[in-house]
Amino acid sequence: MFKIYKKKVKQLKKKGIRLKSILISKILANSIGKSIDYNKYLIIAGSGRSGTTWLAELLNNIPNSVLIFEPLNIDANPKLDNSEFNVNKYLDPGEVSQVDYNFFENLFRLSFLCKWDTKFISIFDVFKVDYYIIKFIRANLIINWLSEKFPIKKPIFIIRHPCAVVSSLLKFKWGNDKINKINLPFPFFRDIDHNQLTQEEKLALSWCEDNYVPLSTNNSFIVVSFEGLVVYPEKELNRIFELWNIPVPKDIMKKLNIPSQTYFSKNNNNNMNDKKINSTEILTKWKIQLEKGQIEKILKIVNKSGMNFYTDALEPDYNRLYGKNPLNL
Repeated sequence: MFKIYKKKVKQLKKKGIRLKSILISKILANSIGKSIDYNKYLIIAGSGRSGTTWLAELLNNIPNSVLIFEPLNIDANPKLDNSEFNVNKYLDPGEVSQVDYNFFENLFRLSFLCKWDTKFISIFDVFKVDYYIIKFIRANLIINWLSEKFPIKKPIFIIRHPCAVVSSLLKFKWGNDKINKINLPFPFFRDIDHNQLTQEEKLALSWCEDNYVPLSTNNSFIVVSFEGLVVYPEKELNRIFELWNIPVPKDIMKKLNIPSQTYFSKNNNNNMNDKKINSTEILTKWKIQLEKGQIEKILKIVNKSGMNFYTDALEPDYNRLYGKNPLNL
């Protein structure tokens, strides 16, 4: 009998979550109105495991803001099944594509929301919305195009040490679906024989693809280093809010040492109060988890791409990464 009741409770809970998501989605979509106010959109883009969720949750401390979580996740959103947009697509900033423009206009209208996208949103958050924070891990190849085609505030592009990203991807077995699926119009990526690469080299190449493209035509977004956000959080956040011309939220600095919900879900820790960010631990973890040979292989791929502002040091060359021409093109 207990098992029957337990099953019923689970079914009702799932149904309740779905109904809540439908209600939130409809209210948010209706809040946009006929004319889109693009000044209300705050975009965060970065590779998977680069700190996008942590930064998005921090920025969600902006009063009257809602966090739209990875709306390009086709595996989680059935509304994207019939979409003509390819999430592994590269869009040149000068490219004119009405199909892609229409797709993202509808995305900004919040037409594709599902329970995955709205999982950070309470029903009490949706009745007065000043900012829509949209967090992507599948928009690096189009971030320059988005900035060119839509009058949004400068998006944030967050980047993390390639060894840290690869180490995390190997640990959680992420990223295998993306390897070798992107054809980019840059010589470096055409000259590599993918069949000869080890797993860590393939993931390093994927990191290069994700980050080379936006950095090759920078100035349309705000570059934020994950390491900089960990070591100099107040400086980095103040820089972001100054460029956005938004007041720094009152309590945001108090929440800097709280990891993201993604961290907790992946580390099987259900009590968020039991874990605080240890900056030394979070920056050095990849040096412990990766073997010396793996680190050398990863950095060799990164160096060949021209992104050698990351080395075996824990932090990048900030002057170069934040400069006008980080790839020395």
